Amino acid sequence: MMLLGRARLIALLALAVYTIVMLYFLYIGFGRSMSLGAGGFNLIPSTIPLSLPINGVTWYWFYNTANFLAFIPYGFIIPLLVKVRFPKIIGVFLLVITTLELIQWATGLGSFDAEDILTNGLGVTIGYVAQVIGRGKLPLRLVTFSRIIVISVALAVTTITIVHLFHVAYAKVTQVEPGEAFGLHERTPMTESFAWETGEAPFTIRGGEVDVTTNYVLVDSEQPDRVTYQLNRNYYSLTGFIGVPDDFPISEVEVEISLNDGEAGADLYLLSNMTPGPNSFEMPLREADTLTITVHRNDATSTILLWDFILTEKK
Repeated sequence: MMLLGRARLIALLALAVYTIVMLYFLYIGFGRSMSLGAGGFNLIPSTIPLSLPINGVTWYWFYNTANFLAFIPYGFIIPLLVKVRFPKIIGVFLLVITTLELIQWATGLGSFDAEDILTNGLGVTIGYVAQVIGRGKLPLRLVTFSRIIVISVALAVTTITIVHLFHVAYAKVTQVEPGEAFGLHERTPMTESFAWETGEAPFTIRGGEVDVTTNYVLVDSEQPDRVTYQLNRNYYSLTGFIGVPDDFPISEVEVEISLNDGEAGADLYLLSNMTPGPNSFEMPLREADTLTITVHRNDATSTILLWDFILTEKK
């Protein structure tokens, strides 16, 4: 049985408003900007990015959890409005979500990430299953909607818990211990290299000295824009810092760190420096064959400082 009359109209209006809010956050919210340029392109999902907040409520956890929960209402509301079976509803949603991801990537409002599509589709699936269990053969009354919502919450928590436990078990089975650490300047690149320096850096950021322990390089118009290193799957992680020294104007510049020549499914880190910093990062290298650092500048005066770029080998 589907919704009829006034209840149907209210549900349609609620779904329309909800969709408008979703599109707002997709294209305008979270500080997205046309000036950032096109983002990364990840065609092959490597994981389901859901977990329990055992390390606290981080932005990464919040974003991925919201990406999952926000699509659950579509899974249980649409079958109450339109007579549709699961294969059709999930097929249409995957097509729509994929199209929206492509629009984000093409317009520079975000990136195309297959993991987002997978997470969104999982949310729709949970909503659909919840309405099947909650409705049964009961008439569509308030108690039925309450049942559907309670079941949706229970299924969502169960799904996140199962995925989290799977991640924990998988990490233990495939665990790789970190080994010896090296400064990136100690490795010979496949291309022209940055002019790395060692010792104290003669720069300050926000009035504080830049505490260099390994290496640093001021990337300006005299430095190459792109440097590639051969890793041969021998490394555990890359860590480092970026920032704009006090003596230089803050301008739009991005440091793109990609693996395996940016191929589909490879990791891509975009570190945008519209504030002085310092900004730190830690990038797992997994089974990476190559590491490429690319600096995107709007003009020749754009300058950025990289320091303590450290490679850690696998033990």
